[in-house]
Amino acid sequence: MKPDAEAINAEAKLVMGRIIARRIATDPATVDRAKAWYAEWSAEDRASKPAIFWIEALEQGPEAVRRRLAARDERAYWMRNSMPLALSDGLDCLRDVDFRRRIWRDAKRLVAMRIRRVLKGYSEGGLSRDDAVRLLGLRDYAELLVALGDADQPMPMPPNEEIERQAKVVEKLWRGQRRK
Repeated sequence: MKPDAEAINAEAKLVMGRIIARRIATDPATVDRAKAWYAEWSAEDRASKPAIFWIEALEQGPEAVRRRLAARDERAYWMRNSMPLALSDGLDCLRDVDFRRRIWRDAKRLVAMRIRRVLKGYSEGGLSRDDAVRLLGLRDYAELLVALGDADQPMPMPPNEEIERQAKVVEKLWRGQRRK
């Protein structure tokens, strides 16, 4: 299973968001510049979901913005997809194409590592089927089986107690069939 571009982009934006969060820690006035940037938007533009999330966070102050930029929830995801340009003032590294490519390559490696960790965790019995499907963003168990095969990971085995219980059930059924 290869990392998809959307997951890689989300991870890269998380890294960039955390860079901006560090900037806000040293320059809280960055948040004031972002507020001014949003104030210039039309009422229609300010009604979009990301803009609403940003305006709420900006009104709560620098610490709230820093927490949002570093979070992994849906609201933070939307916010990172539409970061105010004012937040990157003075962060020339975020405008540097080579730097952004390095972030993207690192994000790709991180996502690939996460996929391998989830598949290995499921294969070794540390994750449930449902958790593995959810964490990998797969449609169903069939896709999980394909991903396991592609990653050369074995199918998880049930605990020994479960194998023994199943063997006893099969034995009872077998004996019952032989008597007839």
